[in-house]
Amino acid sequence: MAVHGVVYSHKSKIIDNVEVVVYSFVKNENMTVLTPISSTLSDENGKFELQLENHSNYQIKCFKEGWKMENNAIILAKEAHGTQKIKINCQLKKADNYELLGELHQDKKDKFRIELFDAATNTVITLKDKVFDFKFQLDKQGGYILKVINEQDHILYMNRIDIKQTVSKTIIDLPSDQKKRFPIYPFTVNTSNINEEAHTELNLIVKRMKEKENIDIKIECHTDSRGDDDFNLKISQEQAKSIKNYLILQGVSSERIIIEGFGENFLLNECKNNVKCSNLKHLENRRVEYLFLVSSTR
Repeated sequence: MAVHGVVYSHKSKIIDNVEVVVYSFVKNENMTVLTPISSTLSDENGKFELQLENHSNYQIKCFKEGWKMENNAIILAKEAHGTQKIKINCQLKKADNYELLGELHQDKKDKFRIELFDAATNTVITLKDKVFDFKFQLDKQGGYILKVINEQDHILYMNRIDIKQTVSKTIIDLPSDQKKRFPIYPFTVNTSNINEEAHTELNLIVKRMKEKENIDIKIECHTDSRGDDDFNLKISQEQAKSIKNYLILQGVSSERIIIEGFGENFLLNECKNNVKCSNLKHLENRRVEYLFLVSSTR
């Protein structure tokens, strides 16, 4: 499917060198999700053309410094034919657009999903596979929530961003040590009682959280598949609460502690129900992991 058109002003004058951005467009009852997938520039005659697949719906936005698009065009591509040509004209008026430029500071070269949420319109713009730099193009000022999410769907950073200038910049320092695993399983089997041996690791967590007031922690408890599924889920949730209570008693605010008990829902190997495995293989699944989350909202 081809999409082509012309960019012109409200006075019908041709505008060249306009960035035409195509977003995949998903709308449910409460949220609109936009993901930029392609872009091009209008030529000296204001013309542009893009090739799109038919498997998604799209929204087109046009950006140029000092100009703003009158209306965002929505293409219902799922209803289009494969060879169909769709004409979309972009009419611009004199007004400011806005940019949020960001840098990710990390020790590795991991890829992240960056999300910018606009509560006023219930719209999320999503950038995928970002390593160091990112850019959001926006058509209005206001308050946004910025998130950095890793490939395991953990939120590593969340902060409110106020867009007031035409160009805003932010630098995000991501934690070098992301998800970690307790070196020693911290509980007596089938209980939520914390072992004495686990206090060393727990106290290191307390020390770090007291040193860095801008981080939260997420704790995840997992069992192996032996025993009843419902019991495993319940005991893992109780174990997560035990760790949270320990941290609170050591002076960490409860608001900074996120806990999850998953039971046997996220096994690391093939040892699920009715599969014969050695004790060592089962123990690979019995684990407690934690992740530091960066937040500068406090």
